Amino acid sequence: MAKNKKKRKIASVLSILLVLALAVGGTFALYTYYTAGQTNTFTFVADPKSGIAITIQEPAWNQPTALNIGDLSSAGTSVPKNPSFTNSSATSKADVYGALRIVWVKGDGTALSQSEFDTYVKPYVSLTALDTTDYTGPTTPLSAPKEVYYYNNAVAYNASSKPLFTAVAFSAATTSDANDYLAAQQEWITWGGFEIVVEGSAVDTTGLANAAAAQTQLAGLFSTSKYGL
Repeated sequence: MAKNKKKRKIASVLSILLVLALAVGGTFALYTYYTAGQTNTFTFVADPKSGIAITIQEPAWNQPTALNIGDLSSAGTSVPKNPSFTNSSATSKADVYGALRIVWVKGDGTALSQSEFDTYVKPYVSLTALDTTDYTGPTTPLSAPKEVYYYNNAVAYNASSKPLFTAVAFSAATTSDANDYLAAQQEWITWGGFEIVVEGSAVDTTGLANAAAAQTQLAGLFSTSKYGL
């Protein structure tokens, strides 16, 4: 009985704190620099001379589905979440190369350390259908708390990239790892929950031979992110 009460308490706290947040929409524009956005709104300031703009969207996201994740009874839950970007460069109508960066962040706004990610997130949380065909990412995906995924094709004006992933999944806890799973949830509570922040960068394709040639520039745009490179 005491154990069940403890589980219900954890679930109750997590229903308030564990919000996996990426707001739908959030227009931002980038050309030769990155401008940090507000948490969960992804509002970026454009270089007015560049005419380059992209919009992040995730039509499958439904905030209420992410509010009651906790307790072993919720292990195995999958929350739809499908970020992609659209080239909204209305001024220049230029083709762009783009990248999305996934940053795992504590509720207090600080990025997870490698150790925290490896111990408390990686064993229990994954991204469903992570697209490693249309995007080029790390050799071993989801091995670090900050990872850049470069879209492999130019995106024309008003066209969109494919979704980087389709859902956030919580692994099903087994009897052998139940205590570790609860310990991870308790750690999430001390963080104030956690968020999956998606940042973006884009550059004009002019002068670049292909998407691979844009990668260094796209990565460099994240240098001024409040989460660092």
